[in-house]
Amino acid sequence: MNDVAKLPAGFGRLWTAQTVSSLGDGVMHAALPLLALTLTRDPMVLAVVTAAGTLPWLLFGVLGGALVDRWDRRRTMWLTDT
Repeated sequence: MNDVAKLPAGFGRLWTAQTVSSLGDGVMHAALPLLALTLTRDPMVLAVVTAAGTLPWLLFGVLGGALVDRWDRRRTMWLTDT
């Protein structure tokens, strides 16, 4: 007997989209400080660039989460990943 539960339709596409999105975020978080390091060797500039890369999450995270909960999830995911 096959007792393995089937995944919902579209799960593979959702998982793939989330994986690509997370990979892009990881590349950006690694590349931004490296780019700043190639442009200058000043540790203060590197710290400011790294902090500026995280600042949008602090400023817009809660407000964005409240707004996105009211929007169509599929359309919102397509727009943000694009």
